[in-house]
Amino acid sequence: MLSVIRKFNWIPIFIILVLSATLLFNNLNKPFIGHEDDNASLWGDITRRYLSLYPITRQDFDIGVRTFKIQDFFYSHYTPFLPILLSFFPAIFGLSEFTLRLTPLFFSVLLILFIYKLSALVFNKHTAILASIFTVITPMFLYFGKLPDHEPIVISLIVITLYFYLKSKKNFDRNYNLFLVFLTLSLFESWSAFFIILPLSAFSFLIQKKTSRQALIPLVPAVIVIVFHLSIIFLINGIEGIKTFFSMGISRSQTENFYWGKEKVNAIILLITEIRYVVIYFTRPLIALSTIWLITTIFQIFRRVNVSKEKLFLLILFIYPLLFILTFRQLAFLHDYKLYHLLPFISISSAYTTYLFINTLASRLNISKLSINFLLICLIISLSITYFTFTERLDYLNTLLRSTHYQAGYLIGKYINSEVKPNQEAIVINSGLELKEYFEGKVYFYANRKIDFKNISLEQFLNNKNGASSYKLLIAGLDRNTDSNFLKYLSKNYTYKVIEGLFFYKLN
Repeated sequence: MLSVIRKFNWIPIFIILVLSATLLFNNLNKPFIGHEDDNASLWGDITRRYLSLYPITRQDFDIGVRTFKIQDFFYSHYTPFLPILLSFFPAIFGLSEFTLRLTPLFFSVLLILFIYKLSALVFNKHTAILASIFTVITPMFLYFGKLPDHEPIVISLIVITLYFYLKSKKNFDRNYNLFLVFLTLSLFESWSAFFIILPLSAFSFLIQKKTSRQALIPLVPAVIVIVFHLSIIFLINGIEGIKTFFSMGISRSQTENFYWGKEKVNAIILLITEIRYVVIYFTRPLIALSTIWLITTIFQIFRRVNVSKEKLFLLILFIYPLLFILTFRQLAFLHDYKLYHLLPFISISSAYTTYLFINTLASRLNISKLSINFLLICLIISLSITYFTFTERLDYLNTLLRSTHYQAGYLIGKYINSEVKPNQEAIVINSGLELKEYFEGKVYFYANRKIDFKNISLEQFLNNKNGASSYKLLIAGLDRNTDSNFLKYLSKNYTYKVIEGLFFYKLN
């Protein structure tokens, strides 16, 4: 009987993987207009530039309408690794929201698999199944798991990295070499991966009793990635590019709000905001279970109770997100999905707490683990937690999936693409440059035309009519701080169309 069970023990995780992929396929072709989709269109436009390098895809993306300089192919805030990954499916099937989301979807499914494998390695397969299920049903995974941005990809790579590290028996065996490979890929993918090096080296030195030289080996790929990135910045943008890179990193770690300037993000506001995000995106049942595991583990450490190395290893998945969020607190405050880094820890720790609760209850009731009653207890408790976790924030999840926060940028971009020819230009005017601030990435992605965002007055327009005539289309918004007299003049002298509060004027 046991041999038969072992033979088919891959079936549960296979079903979970299929389920996760199926759930993520929902809304896969939705335009980039939803919550936090601003970076999706940004990376989509950068991916288009990478695809323009390949003649086989040049015609598909109308690349000739925009002339790219070498600087346009390199977004210096990060390495080129993400757009290279994102270009894989668009290079085969064409550039669209659907194909851009396929890469993060693939890595999200991979994350489920390696959360299962890591949980089985640290604890047991029962915990592994629960951990993979708990991951799939969180709003964090179901909404952001297909976002064409760093988090769904780098977190998968980090979990794979830690899995091979724990599986390795000695330095430079097969698993350790795989650990170094995936660590390097993680570091190339996002700066957040650098925050696993400190807790991982500390674990290696203090818990595994490795030598300092062995514990510091992960620093080697980290240095290589940094030198590589700074070298590219210097070659393309010079020393000023390096200064800009570091100043941007520093600004992301400051308490002053990046976009609204006057607002301050103090420790209390940051803490309250992040706690609210955690409860919303990971749900109260999982947060409660995970907190129980964390408190009991910390209590055992202080009581000098013998805690397994594997159990302490799991703390790395808790420590590195904290280091990342506390360092780039402004970034975390502005983008709730940066908490995605906590997903593996919360899923695994809450699953193990559930496993312990089931076994403790069975022990108290003197129920054999081989009996039908034990199986019923497992099913009832596991299904109950799964149900309450999935349904608690289901309305919020559906709201996220239906969100249209960036609709204006999408409409502007699509209309420009349909009305402006490849050799023509469009101009978007707005007194506070709000349209540029919030919608520039979306407009560029959907328009794929030459576009200027300017703050010009009616007087400036009249004094430079010849310059204005070089534009095919002018876009403005009545409810977006634009001078009403300017709009009256344009409406009187040019044909126009109004779409959801946005005015599209044909200048010639």
